[in-house]
Amino acid sequence: MDEKLLKNVFEITQIAMILERKGKIVVEDSKSLSDSVVQIAKDFEKQFDEWEGDYYADIDNFAEARLIEDFS
Repeated sequence: MDEKLLKNVFEITQIAMILERKGKIVVEDSKSLSDSVVQIAKDFEKQFDEWEGDYYADIDNFAEARLIEDFS
């Protein structure tokens, strides 16, 4: 994993923790969360255009939507 992807994984994991505390997602096991977070990070990098967007706002919005889809 490259450094950018690792940073994305960390950011998405933080978002997942916040969503779980707020009761917006339910994580039953860490393996499924880990697998989902890594895939979301990879998918985000494929579609993000650094010239057009606000990286952190975009990853937050992208990850929140995907995590809610995966864990609601």
